[in-house]
Amino acid sequence: MSLFNLKNEYDIPKFKAYVNKLFQERAVVEVKKKLPNRTLAQNSYLHLLLGYFGSEYGCSLDEAKIDFYKRTCNRDLFERKTVNKKGKEVTYLRSSSELTTGEMTLS
Repeated sequence: MSLFNLKNEYDIPKFKAYVNKLFQERAVVEVKKKLPNRTLAQNSYLHLLLGYFGSEYGCSLDEAKIDFYKRTCNRDLFERKTVNKKGKEVTYLRSSSELTTGEMTLS
């Protein structure tokens, strides 16, 4: 998989050559716009709110983050399912560092 920054003049010709090569091969491709991850300000504000909520509710910041923020309020953003090596479906929680700025604003 290749990642190209089209704001960088050096990457533009490399991107065009790569796309033309894939086109000539008639390859199956997926093109995605890479969005920036959450900002430092968003992360700081989230932890401020979670810390305040935890102190008012009587739980730690981690408990507030996992139990309330991820599992209760934003289940659709954080819960993911995968199949483990034994073939069983396992549910896991994404890290908030994986969220884009748009997802972080939505949450």
